[in-house]
Amino acid sequence: MKRITALALIFTSVLLAPASAHTTLVSANPAVDSFIEAWPTSIELTFAEPLATISGSSSNFITVTNAAAVELNYGEIVFNGAKVTVPVKENLVPGPVLISYRVSAQDGHVVEGQYAINFRTSKPSVIAPKGGENGNGEEGGNLLVTGATTLLVVLALLFGIWAYRKRKS
Repeated sequence: MKRITALALIFTSVLLAPASAHTTLVSANPAVDSFIEAWPTSIELTFAEPLATISGSSSNFITVTNAAAVELNYGEIVFNGAKVTVPVKENLVPGPVLISYRVSAQDGHVVEGQYAINFRTSKPSVIAPKGGENGNGEEGGNLLVTGATTLLVVLALLFGIWAYRKRKS
């Protein structure tokens, strides 16, 4: 019985380890929730692991939208491992700027999130809303999936142990 329990614990930990490993936004330039006075020519996002790139199609999307709801993306987005560079056109509208992303890590996990920066020409008048840890708005959904998966695996293991013991006696 001790062997079965030990094997069940090892099996569960091995099975669930990949489920919790997914990329997150590590850093951004301009930084999350920052105030900037000089508009950049590009926005850079760095994730915890390299992103998947599929030749011939794009599985990763990043959009930059200003306070007037005008998309500021300009030109080809450059993916280099875990770093993404988004060229942007000039922003003439002071206020919050929303950077939204949907990226696919090489392990297949899709991560969606957003964060804001505030473009100003003088003192701040609008504070950008926070989007969660590192601006990553996807954490709650993956937590639910991981919890449900864990519960199903544990129940399956308990049922297997019960069936084994019933069959043996």
